[in-house]
Amino acid sequence: MPRRSGDIGKPVDAFVGGRFPDGRLRKNAPVGAAEMATVARGLRTHLDETGVPIRTLAERAGLDRTTIHGLLAGRVYVDVVTLARLEHAAGCRFWPDDRGTRRHGRASRQERGGS
Repeated sequence: MPRRSGDIGKPVDAFVGGRFPDGRLRKNAPVGAAEMATVARGLRTHLDETGVPIRTLAERAGLDRTTIHGLLAGRVYVDVVTLARLEHAAGCRFWPDDRGTRRHGRASRQERGGS
């Protein structure tokens, strides 16, 4: 379920001039804003590269398409279950890895539980 604005606002508010997700972070940006931008960029790239419509990905993930639109626009912080559903449905990771970089692309056989 997406986290609506509250004490930390929306991810888009953390970017200078509201240029989410490709703009520059404000100095006082809340924790998580940069990660949501990374997720949104990875998701946008996945959608562009695969040509999968948002509606189709939402159906596969068991989500409302407005959740995906909100994520792409920086209007919501998504929770871990929503992110996991998106990654599973897309077959790739969007969350930044431990080095702060995005791992976009198909999951390896080992990551999918294979040998």
